Amino acid sequence: MGMLENSQKLGRRRSALLSLVIAMALVFAVTQNLQAQQGTGQEEFQPATLDGSSKVVDQSQALPGEILGYTVIISNSGSVPATNVTVTDTLPISLTYQSGSLAVAGGGLYGESNGVITWTGAVNNNAQVIITFNAVLSGDLPVGAEIQNTVYITGLNSLITRTATTEVISSTGSTTLYLPTIFKDLSAPILNPIGRPNSNNQWTVSWNPNNTGTINFELQESFDPSFTTILNTYNAGTATSQLISQTPGLRNVFYYRVRAIVGSLISPWSNVQSVIGGYRDEFNDPTSGWAIRRTTYIEEVRFWYENGRLIFQVEDPWDWGIASPMVQAPDLPYVIEYRSEPANLGNLVSHGAVFGGDWPGAICPDYSTIGGVYYHDLCFNHFYNANTIWYGPLKLAFERVDFLVWCPQCGGSPMKRLADDYSAWFTIDPIPSVNSTTWNDWRIEVRATGINFSVNGDQYAFTSDTTWVNDRYFGVFGSTDEYSNSTWRYEYYQVMPLDN
Repeated sequence: MGMLENSQKLGRRRSALLSLVIAMALVFAVTQNLQAQQGTGQEEFQPATLDGSSKVVDQSQALPGEILGYTVIISNSGSVPATNVTVTDTLPISLTYQSGSLAVAGGGLYGESNGVITWTGAVNNNAQVIITFNAVLSGDLPVGAEIQNTVYITGLNSLITRTATTEVISSTGSTTLYLPTIFKDLSAPILNPIGRPNSNNQWTVSWNPNNTGTINFELQESFDPSFTTILNTYNAGTATSQLISQTPGLRNVFYYRVRAIVGSLISPWSNVQSVIGGYRDEFNDPTSGWAIRRTTYIEEVRFWYENGRLIFQVEDPWDWGIASPMVQAPDLPYVIEYRSEPANLGNLVSHGAVFGGDWPGAICPDYSTIGGVYYHDLCFNHFYNANTIWYGPLKLAFERVDFLVWCPQCGGSPMKRLADDYSAWFTIDPIPSVNSTTWNDWRIEVRATGINFSVNGDQYAFTSDTTWVNDRYFGVFGSTDEYSNSTWRYEYYQVMPLDN
């Protein structure tokens, strides 16, 4: 490209960016633009609101010393995200936080210190953030005492409080297990941490009975830690473990709880444990969560669904983008597999899988500001890129991206990778055993010892770099360097656990 062409392109790009800033002045207009990008249609605008938030406890009555399970649901029923939301839950003196029980679904930063549970982050439009934790009642509480636990939700220039109450009762009339010579309270079982899934997407859930005698157990499974919707109920009999087998799908985080049953006597539910299983998207559902997460020019980088395929397109030279469903991969080791083909055979058009991405939990990107779209640090600030480039044959340009910088005055793409360690980059040119004009089956094994690259059943590259293998977010990449759009079709995208 000549200097005059570069100057004309930069002028056109700056003019377009100025227009975009003006358009983004109204959040509603920008939200509509995002919906149009993803093919979700237009919806009636509603301001962000947290009024539907709630807090519940799993026992309205409990004995001294029992474990209580609390669920806080931060709900935004508006058409735009609620940003800078803060949650504080200070446990009363009669409750002691159960170590390791705090879990959050929906992103954000959270923690517990000296009995104070905190969360900060954003709640997406028409979405929820679910916080769960357990606390132990003091053993010396008087009968009839009411233990009130209040959460404070701050955001949208308002303060919302929600309280869950438990009454302390005596053992008289409580859940009791009778044996031939003794009796005792029927306590909640203790659910053990769940081991990693195997390559068949199976895992074992086990528990400590926490009682003596012949006891039956009931295990429940849900996609959310509050068990609003039950996926499966397993009658385990007297066994203290259950083998779970799942088909990989769009939602791959599963939550479990168990309780003991003797005749008509039922114990409280146990603590909650979770596991991340296999993920698979066959691109038949446009609401599966994929969105553009990093981009150089939103109007030139796009994706859509077409006949059971994801189409990713970068229309203009210098531009590139990343799309992701913001779903976590399983524990190491795991494998990414996808099937793709080029829809346009233009010189130096490229695509591939990105993985090892970071995400602290905020809405990504934030379309209310131009900075939130382009030069944000909300997600995919670092990642691996299996960048596959078409130039007749196909070649791999493996990139370990460590840092992104917005630099429109630097020439070329305004999103620069100026702080990378380029010693980790390498090229395979050409890639063997590959079809350059039609479908290929790609496979990337991510292990604690390095990364293997295969295509159509043949391994063609390996790197021992493990800098970002413990970061779990993945997606697809596209770019173009010359005057031809880069358009690629994906038939499916799968991320599965591997056996050690």
